[in-house]
Amino acid sequence: MPHKSPRRKSPKSPRRSKTKKTWRDYSKSSQYRMVKTGKIARTSGGLTAADIVKKTDKHGKVRYVSKKKSGRSKGNPALKAWTGALARARKELGFDGSVMPKKTGGTSSQKKLYALAKQHYHGSSRGSPASRTRSGRRYSPR
Repeated sequence: MPHKSPRRKSPKSPRRSKTKKTWRDYSKSSQYRMVKTGKIARTSGGLTAADIVKKTDKHGKVRYVSKKKSGRSKGNPALKAWTGALARARKELGFDGSVMPKKTGGTSSQKKLYALAKQHYHGSSRGSPASRTRSGRRYSPR
């Protein structure tokens, strides 16, 4: 029987030392989570724990959102006025299901809904251009 020589092992490449991750190496969503839990002080955008809110998304998962983004739709008076006008128009026309308002194209009921909502929106004090203010005073655009 021929003699087998022992198998030679391949030389191992030197291992690189792991460098510590900085906040720039994490995704935006994980940065929010880590800032909220206190692992890092701020996100890459400069948000601190006070600027971030804990919310649940439509799937029931916990997400962290910046306060600015979460409050953008809440504090917008024009958006509130438009949604109120749409609700009022839907009630008047007797629409139960989802009928989306359309300015052009679409069905006649969609156009009716848009026209009536626009009428309510401009009739309301919030949506009318005359009532829009800049820094608390009435103004006229130049």
